[in-house]
Amino acid sequence: MKITIEKTETIKTEVEIKLPYYRKTNCHYLKVYSETKCLQVCQLEGYMGIEQARIGLAFGKDTVDSTEEEFLAKWDEVYYLLLRL
Repeated sequence: MKITIEKTETIKTEVEIKLPYYRKTNCHYLKVYSETKCLQVCQLEGYMGIEQARIGLAFGKDTVDSTEEEFLAKWDEVYYLLLRL
């Protein structure tokens, strides 16, 4: 009898980052500013917000590196949309 077993391995790597550090997903822009916290700018269809979040969100499997310029551009966009509510 043959069966197929799918196996996923997790590899943990320790890296040195300099704060502030910027990450993003398809709808979140994140600014890591401490060892435990980050700022999150979120814009989804039907939802937008700016809030403090836990640092784990910034280093999830769907995040990629970003820049201060990208973060600030999204911050401005969402901030001014929220002001108009």
